[in-house]
Amino acid sequence: MAAPPGPPRLRQLILLVRSVPKTIDFFGPNGLGLRILGASESYAELEAAENLVLAVKEVTREADLCKGYSPFLCFDVPDVDMMVPGLIMKGATLDGGVKHEPEGKFAVLRSPDGVSIGIREILFTPAQLEMMRDADSTLKRNGISRNVIKST
Repeated sequence: MAAPPGPPRLRQLILLVRSVPKTIDFFGPNGLGLRILGASESYAELEAAENLVLAVKEVTREADLCKGYSPFLCFDVPDVDMMVPGLIMKGATLDGGVKHEPEGKFAVLRSPDGVSIGIREILFTPAQLEMMRDADSTLKRNGISRNVIKST
């Protein structure tokens, strides 16, 4: 079967891990929340996004499990503050703290196998932030502080 026209499409990410069951526990429904598509003791596939599979394959050579900063997997989650403790209980380590930015909350963790995982809770889209900045500028130009405006 020929590839569809257009640019290449990422269809699968493969993680080499020490334990497939522990990795499923971390990334699956009871951890990060990914749906399990199929699993055995040495290989599993989880649904990372529409048309994107996160495959995990067990390996025994330590050289295959090098703990670098690659890959770095990033996920959007509904609530960073609720997700972090649960992932830590599944064996993750928090790399720094939860960061609070105007657009949302961010955290970086290491999975039990050392894979870097970024989780993000978006509070405002870039367009919403721009609209708020524009409104603040308009209010400031008119000598009005936002905390003085009360709803009626």
